[in-house]
Amino acid sequence: MPYYSRPNKSKGDSMTDVGALALIGDYDCASHIRASQRSDGRMYRHPDFYTKHVGCGVGNSGCDSHECTFSRDHTIALCNYSLFSSDLTPLHKFFWYCIRHFGRMGPGTIGQSMQNLNTFACMLLTLGGFGYVIGLVLALISLPFLYLSGIKLEVGYRTIMVSEIILIYWLTMPKLFKPLLTPVAKAIYLRQPANCYYKLVYFLCANTYEIVLPLGAIVSEVDTYLHKQVDGLDDSWLWTNPCDGRKGTGVDIAYLYKLISTYRLL
Repeated sequence: MPYYSRPNKSKGDSMTDVGALALIGDYDCASHIRASQRSDGRMYRHPDFYTKHVGCGVGNSGCDSHECTFSRDHTIALCNYSLFSSDLTPLHKFFWYCIRHFGRMGPGTIGQSMQNLNTFACMLLTLGGFGYVIGLVLALISLPFLYLSGIKLEVGYRTIMVSEIILIYWLTMPKLFKPLLTPVAKAIYLRQPANCYYKLVYFLCANTYEIVLPLGAIVSEVDTYLHKQVDGLDDSWLWTNPCDGRKGTGVDIAYLYKLISTYRLL
């Protein structure tokens, strides 16, 4: 099958979209994820990259082409896929691959290839079972650092990843702990209040009836800005990288709608 790639034919970051497509539907995400995973659990950015690099090294040695790397934002996408599809097998294999390799998920620099506190928390919370309590403790420890990241890091893919981590925490944590997520989500939202994804994650965490009307406004904004996207203008109002004005994929808009409708906020 022709595996999903972004409209500009980019495959390297399409894994992020696949995590969202698991909630949106209309794509065989399970086949895509499994075709991106080696038998020992290691993940690749795209099935075509795995096929291209078959036999290139064992474990984390050998080929360290950028196509072979799998980074933390892709880990978050794999958690999203697992949560939205209830298919935990690929994440379970990948988690133990990382454990066996002392936190490494593949070749490349430490910054590119090393899991951290946040992503381990996300994986454990998503997997549940015996590791859930450990994941919850790690998530609570990570919150002050995520807050600092939200207020200090440059706006762009780094702050987007903080919001994505908070969304996974919100989806998996007991209700008792969810209010602790609100300050982090709010800090990022205030950095760029025109970004609909930041706004949505903040409203989810705030969990008040007052969010209904603003979420209605989000839908209006999406309808308005979709035309701007078509006109080729900056799309930093959505779930993309606002630093370089990277254009949306269409998945951005559908994902936002689906999050709103799935959690009955309208």
